Amino acid sequence: MLTQSEKQNLADLLEIIMDDNAYQYGVNKINSKTVEFTERMLAQLIACNRTVALIFTALKCVPKGAFVPGWLLSCLPGLWEASKAHQHEIYSSMLCLAHIRAGWNEEIKLTLI
Repeated sequence: MLTQSEKQNLADLLEIIMDDNAYQYGVNKINSKTVEFTERMLAQLIACNRTVALIFTALKCVPKGAFVPGWLLSCLPGLWEASKAHQHEIYSSMLCLAHIRAGWNEEIKLTLI
C-alpha cells in the first residue's frame, strides 16, 4: 500500500515528466499499477536518452554541470559533426521521447481510473 507522501511524490514526478497536471487531480487514485507503469516508462526514457547523452557528453565543450550560457557557438562544429555522424540515433531518440509522451501518458492515466 502506498503512503500519501509516496503518491504525492509520484504525482509530482509524473507532472514534470509528462507536463500534465492530471496526476495532481488523481493523486489519491495512484496505485501499484501506476508505479509499475511509471517504472516501465522511466526505463524506456533512460534508454531513449542514453545514446544521445553518450554522444554529446563525449564532447569536451558541452557543459557537464549547471547551465552555462554561451557554450553552444563554441561547441557548434563538434556538435554538428557528432550529430551528423549519429543522426539516426538522435532521430530515434526523439521518436522514442515522443512515444513516451503520447503513449505512456495515456497508459499511466488509465491506472488512475
